[in-house]
Amino acid sequence: MKVLNFLFFILFIAMVSNINFAKEIDNEYGSETQVETFTTEDEDIVKKKFNYNETYGPTPIFSIGGGLSMNPGGYSLDTKLDIPYKDDLYIGPHIYYADSDDETNFGLTGNIKKILESEDPKIIPSVEVGVGILVNDLENNNDDNSSYFLIQLGAGVDRVISDNMSVGVHLYNNYGTDFDDSTNHLTLVAGIQIRLY
Repeated sequence: MKVLNFLFFILFIAMVSNINFAKEIDNEYGSETQVETFTTEDEDIVKKKFNYNETYGPTPIFSIGGGLSMNPGGYSLDTKLDIPYKDDLYIGPHIYYADSDDETNFGLTGNIKKILESEDPKIIPSVEVGVGILVNDLENNNDDNSSYFLIQLGAGVDRVISDNMSVGVHLYNNYGTDFDDSTNHLTLVAGIQIRLY
């Protein structure tokens, strides 16, 4: 009887050792579930970048908004139309009005807008550049209006809220020069973009 108990004890120890050994191998090489998780993560890493035109189609985009004018401080009103040109490039007019206690600025530019890559189809980053004309009134009295050649640089991000509408925030640097004198101010605009199907 003692011999059977002893053999049972040895067999029990051997089984426990085998279970522990199997767990160590499992941990070392990864379980089947872990391999599947790794494969899924791998697929996420190499996931294809979101393509704006494939998702929403190359359609004209009308924007309207308002915000802040900085240096000088005040408010800004803004409207533009982006017309599809090629791939993720859009072209079109941009009109803005910036008013402060010290001066008023009215700008009209023709802009080129580039939609940037994004992994989220709801988030649309973009950059743009434009040239045009700036009318600057230093004293807000229409007596000393100056006209400048305007160079505009902008960047922003839009959040899609429906198939034909998004909201966004864009920052523009507006540099005007008449080659003897220059002026520079920033506008920060929040607005609504409507895709015109």
